[in-house]
Amino acid sequence: MGLVFAALAVVAFTLLGKEEGATQTTRQRAAAAPVTRTYFIGADKVEWDYAPTGSNQITGQSFGEDENVFAQQGPDRIGKVYTKSL
Repeated sequence: MGLVFAALAVVAFTLLGKEEGATQTTRQRAAAAPVTRTYFIGADKVEWDYAPTGSNQITGQSFGEDENVFAQQGPDRIGKVYTKSL
């Protein structure tokens, strides 16, 4: 029984050692060959009309009092056109 256990331990140690060696080789290759990546980001500032037709697109009716709370511009309201980045 002790001999079988010793043989299994040697096989397991050998297999684990090979996997660990492969990982180190991969890490060494990655460290030896650095890569520079360049990313470009673009954004445009636009005026976006969130209610371009001025009517409810579901019912087809003009905005009522409830909708105009959000859509009409006033002293305490932004209105339906906001600045947005695309």
